[in-house]
Amino acid sequence: MARPLSLPLFPEEPRLRPAPAPFARPHAAPERLWLAVHCPRLTLEALAIAPADTCATAVSAGEGRNIRVLDCTEGAARLGVHSGQTPQAALALAPMLRFLIRDAAREQLILQKLAGAAQGYTPNVSLEPPDGLLLEVAGSAHLFGGVTRIGACVREAFQRHGITALTALAPVPLAASWLARAGQDLAITQPEELRSVLGRLPVHIIPCTPETLDAFDRLGVRHLMDLFRLPRDGLAGRFGRDLLSLLDRATGRLPDLRTTWRTPGGIRYTRELPGELDSIPVLLPYVEFMLDEFCRELRARDAAVDRVRLSFRHWRQAPTTITVGSARPHRNFAHWQTLVRNHLQGLALAAPAHELVLMGGRIKPYVARTSHLPGTDGDTDGSAAELVDLLRARLGRRRVFGVGATQDARPEHASSPVEPGSAWYEPRLPPSRPLQLLSPPSPLASVDGRPYHRGGELVLSQGPERIEGGWWEGETWKRDYYQALSGRGERLWIFRERRRWFLHGYFA
Repeated sequence: MARPLSLPLFPEEPRLRPAPAPFARPHAAPERLWLAVHCPRLTLEALAIAPADTCATAVSAGEGRNIRVLDCTEGAARLGVHSGQTPQAALALAPMLRFLIRDAAREQLILQKLAGAAQGYTPNVSLEPPDGLLLEVAGSAHLFGGVTRIGACVREAFQRHGITALTALAPVPLAASWLARAGQDLAITQPEELRSVLGRLPVHIIPCTPETLDAFDRLGVRHLMDLFRLPRDGLAGRFGRDLLSLLDRATGRLPDLRTTWRTPGGIRYTRELPGELDSIPVLLPYVEFMLDEFCRELRARDAAVDRVRLSFRHWRQAPTTITVGSARPHRNFAHWQTLVRNHLQGLALAAPAHELVLMGGRIKPYVARTSHLPGTDGDTDGSAAELVDLLRARLGRRRVFGVGATQDARPEHASSPVEPGSAWYEPRLPPSRPLQLLSPPSPLASVDGRPYHRGGELVLSQGPERIEGGWWEGETWKRDYYQALSGRGERLWIFRERRRWFLHGYFA
């Protein structure tokens, strides 16, 4: 009797028998791990309705004939109401049903609030509208009990905000999102496991049009594995390349890039005082308490700011406001405490204050700086930044600035004030530029075309250097610059324009 042939299950993907190995290879730790958070009842919870409420309530969305039920309470579900129904069908089952209109704007505000709370677990949080988040936790999962525990921590945190959450973890963001939406509380850490795990999910987990889902049903495609078994060219030809790309992103064959969400607004604290206070020493403890809370919030967001605004509000007068700046973003309480105290020294309030308002500048990512090793020069940039902050606290922000070079060749416009420590354009300037310029240039006396300064003739040592320009601003001039020596040993920078001599700067 002939032995039957053993054919592979999938002709396009032949099974290969691996060579025997003396021991199993350990899996390398993935570079990224994504924790997907899905909020399935956000439509109800955004309207302050508990999903377990026994009252028959439903939330609908759409216009005209396209109005459909999005979600309902358990009280309505017991009467046969479910998502996708028309209002007429739902009311036929539950005549006392209460209908509410979906508040999509409030849902997005709550989602952003949850994203801010999620930044307590990782700084890399991405929005997955309309009801999901993605957290990249490869570097922070061990701080919350590992990959098997961090999902429970996030669910508990969201529950404290009144939001029901489902979580799943995978090395690919789209795969984690599909698993969470399917209610699969799994922690997948190796990319090679994705195909088999995703294959068990129902095909409607893919965001497709109803026509595409109907076509899947006619073909007998019930799960993602049924799609994986189909020839790729035929699948792309029937449903388009977008579906094929979506499956490749979910299984890790194509990259799935995500944008990190940042807090859109700044931080603002308001404190009502116990009375009308006009003494800075008395007000200082209240200011420092708000400042401490402000720095705690920055640490929770893993962020920093380089500017703080403090306002003392009065009843019948404009508030007294001070702005405290830092040369680089900070979130350290001691640092801001020193700067604020320096600004408050000598401050005179226009009237007694009854309220304090503390506002932070634009939220920026926090960049940690390591301390220097013993025997090294230390953090020179940090020391310079602290010096700038102290000088600005004493002299004022506008009186302490850096000087940066511009691309303009005219000496009067070759430099401009910049923020200390910021980057600017640095052209290659010739060494024949003095440190001190006169504004405006001072005319020099001349005898037979030779320049004189303080009664003595100047000796030209270098030059000429032709500088011309300004035509784009309506100025047209040509100057021939020279370095000159006076009888007193001074080295001067002079120029001749239209047969007249001018002194423009001193070298020494």
